[in-house]
Amino acid sequence: MEATPDAVPSPVRIAFACWIVVILVGLIGGLLIAFGAGSALFAGIDEAADESTAALTTAGVITIVFGLAQLWLTFRMKAGANWARITLAVLGVLSLASMWGGSGGGAYNWLYLVLLVAGIILMFLPASSAWFSRPARQTLT
Repeated sequence: MEATPDAVPSPVRIAFACWIVVILVGLIGGLLIAFGAGSALFAGIDEAADESTAALTTAGVITIVFGLAQLWLTFRMKAGANWARITLAVLGVLSLASMWGGSGGGAYNWLYLVLLVAGIILMFLPASSAWFSRPARQTLT
């Protein structure tokens, strides 16, 4: 089967899949943080009713909003928007920097780390870069 000129290259499709998994893992983490902080209150644990609960809930909500923004950027990247590819790469590097010096984190962090790095690298392979540098295509906004 021959690829059409506007067909999304394999590295971009795989990068898209990596980003989707990274985003889903991040969204699940955000939900666990947001609802985990409030679940102590619902369970009747009075010590949880302090600033730390509010901070955790806020962090969870920010993580969810950040994930939804990344999801939108990921679909724009797959549609061929070079600005979305660059924005995702910057956000990915910032995410990597925020992980620096943290705990080992186990399988969750390793999955996130490997897929994030793969997603960033795949977006900048020669086949991907050639595709993103093509003249603008008719895409949905």
